[in-house]
Amino acid sequence: MKNSSARLIADCALGVALSAVLMLISAYVPFLSFVSLLACGSPMVYIVFKHNAYAGILAALCTLPVAFIVLGDILGTLMLMLLYIVPSLVFAISRKKLGDGGFYATLVLTAATCAAAYIVMLLITKGEGGGIQDYIASSGESMRSTMEKLLPEAGIERAEIKTALSSAVTAAVEMVMRYLPSIVIGVSSVTAYMLIMFNVFIMKRLRTAEMHYPGFFELKMPRSTCFVLIIFYIIDIFTDDKSMFSAVCDNLTALLTAGFAICGLSFVDYYFSRRLHSGYLRAAVYAAVGTVGFMLVPFAFEILIFIGFFDGLRDMRGIVGTRGDDNARR
Repeated sequence: MKNSSARLIADCALGVALSAVLMLISAYVPFLSFVSLLACGSPMVYIVFKHNAYAGILAALCTLPVAFIVLGDILGTLMLMLLYIVPSLVFAISRKKLGDGGFYATLVLTAATCAAAYIVMLLITKGEGGGIQDYIASSGESMRSTMEKLLPEAGIERAEIKTALSSAVTAAVEMVMRYLPSIVIGVSSVTAYMLIMFNVFIMKRLRTAEMHYPGFFELKMPRSTCFVLIIFYIIDIFTDDKSMFSAVCDNLTALLTAGFAICGLSFVDYYFSRRLHSGYLRAAVYAAVGTVGFMLVPFAFEILIFIGFFDGLRDMRGIVGTRGDDNARR
């Protein structure tokens, strides 16, 4: 019993220290910030799987004052806790309760936690006396004024360009406000998925827990969502843009469209997984292609939407798989 208690205390202390160090790295080493932010909740996940949920929660609570001492910024520390450590804890506890079969329930719970964290961040950073809309509008105004200052340096003085720039920023702010719910849900879902898969990778390497979750190349939209998306597009055509019902339909349409784009990329990954077996190499290739050809990203996004839509409608993976098997037999 004493050895077990000592091991628990040692693991919790080590987890708290490691999380604080990872937070420090994310703040002062920019090129490592992305990985360190994803990893700062991994010690808590390890504690939950190695011991129990109560130990993980206690370690997370102890991380808050230690990280504050290290970073010296209570607001930044709180945001990091809410956005990365708390969702990691939710994932670990959900996975331990639901098992491998509860992947989508675990993803929904983790995404809901991330969404709550993003909303809290918006409320905290909105400024004194203003709402979220005022904060986004002031951010747009700041961006517009910055770009206007850069125009004379580039030798551009025409008033028409400044007017067009002002109109573009105003339209962008209005679009962000209209699609803010779908933006928060979409970003939260992507963040949750990346947190889950990163922690699955770490736990497998540490041999703490054996988890069998579907890979990215297995993600696919159900056939019914294809017809739902068509219905939403039809509704959007015949409804008033200023109504609340239209705004809800627009956000649902945007979420489904983004889902089809992700599943389109999943189909591409499925196709290339038959030729390049390492998922990490494929991810590196996609990142490199996106970086080099960033100007073509909007065009590629449209193509991925159609691929994901037709894959959900006609099961293109089955066709590709059958042809691949036939070629292999030949």
